[in-house]
Amino acid sequence: MLVSFLIFSIGRFANIMVFLLDSFPENWIGRICSFDLPWPFGLTAITLYLIGISQTISETHSISGWLPPPVIVDMIGIIGIFLPFVLCVPMTIAAGVIAEKHLDKAEFLVRLAHGFWFLGAFSIGSGILYAAVRLVNILKKHHQRSRRTPEYASIQSGILKIQVMATSLVICLWVLSICVLLYSTVRDQLMSNSMAVTIISIPYILMAPITILCAEILVIFRLVFFEKYCFPLIL
Repeated sequence: MLVSFLIFSIGRFANIMVFLLDSFPENWIGRICSFDLPWPFGLTAITLYLIGISQTISETHSISGWLPPPVIVDMIGIIGIFLPFVLCVPMTIAAGVIAEKHLDKAEFLVRLAHGFWFLGAFSIGSGILYAAVRLVNILKKHHQRSRRTPEYASIQSGILKIQVMATSLVICLWVLSICVLLYSTVRDQLMSNSMAVTIISIPYILMAPITILCAEILVIFRLVFFEKYCFPLIL
């Protein structure tokens, strides 16, 4: 998960530098690819988190039946990971190839790719929300039975960690999916309104870095501060 986030961050940094330095302005393929190629890696990292939650729930005997077997969960997750690479990325590359001679067709391919990105991001965000709520409910029931055991603190920390991580990922995916949907449907109107561009650009640019920072903090460091000073988030 962190490796995918690292690749995504490097790709996004390269894309920002390309636009700031106005590198290869006539190279449509390079510009489009530098903008779109990092996103599949970010979505891969989040999909891996969803797979982890789903696997944890599917292996819990007390709720067996609400999810398919772990093998099916893995297969669905693998499809979700590779689908952007085999569906959206080729559309992006094709749009860059034909942009110089067939701009209208290139715009159609880009809009279509962004439409698929909206469906994928919104679906994965909804899946994370549903799976996280189910897993948190399971842990809370186990938590109530473990108040006098050594596992009490670790379960409490695990619940809070899932809540914070899932909340940040869901917000990030839903906000980005809405931005992508607006960009793919009313792009011309947005480009003519500088205020609208600014409003959409701020969350579009900042949501991913904030979410990655949150994920890295939660993975690398223990939640001692959150346990002592923060109230649990409600999913």
